[in-house]
Amino acid sequence: MTALTTEAAHLDTMTAVTQAIKHRCGGPVNGGGWLLMNHTRLSTSRRSLHSRVALFSDCIRLAALTFHRTTLPRLVRVEYNCFMIDEPRTHRVAAPMRVCSFESRRAEEMAVLIRKHGGESTVAPSMQEVTLDDNRAVFAFAERLLRGEVDVVIFLTGVGARALLDVAAESYSRSELLASLDRCLTIVRGPKPTVVLREWGVHIDHRAPEPNTWRELLAMIDEAAVELAGKTVALQEYGIPNPELESGLRARGAVLQTVPVYCWKLPDDTRPLEAAIRAACEGRFDVLLFTSAQQVRHVLEVAGRLGLQSDWMTAARACFIGSIGPTCSEAIRETGLPVHLEPSHPKMGVLVRETLESLSAPSSDEVHSLHAE
Repeated sequence: MTALTTEAAHLDTMTAVTQAIKHRCGGPVNGGGWLLMNHTRLSTSRRSLHSRVALFSDCIRLAALTFHRTTLPRLVRVEYNCFMIDEPRTHRVAAPMRVCSFESRRAEEMAVLIRKHGGESTVAPSMQEVTLDDNRAVFAFAERLLRGEVDVVIFLTGVGARALLDVAAESYSRSELLASLDRCLTIVRGPKPTVVLREWGVHIDHRAPEPNTWRELLAMIDEAAVELAGKTVALQEYGIPNPELESGLRARGAVLQTVPVYCWKLPDDTRPLEAAIRAACEGRFDVLLFTSAQQVRHVLEVAGRLGLQSDWMTAARACFIGSIGPTCSEAIRETGLPVHLEPSHPKMGVLVRETLESLSAPSSDEVHSLHAE
């Protein structure tokens, strides 16, 4: 049992504490959690401890407690001079986790996944992929490809691969483009461009392993002894340039031709995203899920427009944050926010499942840490 000694508290102060915790809990809960106050004892659910026990009054000074992965119901006693947390008594989740995702292209699928795994779903699209108006880079690539002047083609995304071919096919024969691609050494970053090239009937020479970032791609090139020195390498960009990858390819001797195809923009209708940002600031989410680095940037951009960036950051720190993989996690950490989980595989379904499973029971380390306090 952990006791955090406080200044002497009278019944009125304890009532204020009770009301504050009740407000955080959102009332009675299912699965065995319950709420009761008789001036000496309070029993509550995981929501009161899921984020933080804040400073409820000038009289009671409680250390901030964060249990991001501890979701089991606990017994909490408020007495005249102390605040105590008893040992965990059950592993049942008291209420559905309130999950906010910023997925866009697969928003409906994300909502279904969250509900399937027992969460309460809010999905606020935060971005869209927009084909560039200026396609000179694509046409220049197509001309060199058809002349046999491209040695290696690297596809980073499935959406980008499709867009590249669709744009090029506006001016050149689709079948000739595919035949020329099939004569090149082809590299893909992950599963999505793999699917596209297989649909096209274009062979794949090398594929970067999970988690499919630019680091794994360069490491795979080195491990497979892919010779790039003096070779013309076409790199299909995605959304924004990747200076680390470009620098790594040039350092290996590649004559690099970047081929931007699309860019990322905010959705045409940002009202759902604005509503989710306001809801987060009101403490209405337990979990935030990010499936791309650009989602992080767009959420902060819109929060800034609303004058809520600081409030949103504060609210986000009180949530459990799940990230699809290392690149996304880097973007999250650059803002100063923590990342509590990356899935074992960088897939949306795995992210949802492992996040909500990790929130259904504490780890042994957390239970040990709780006893040790």
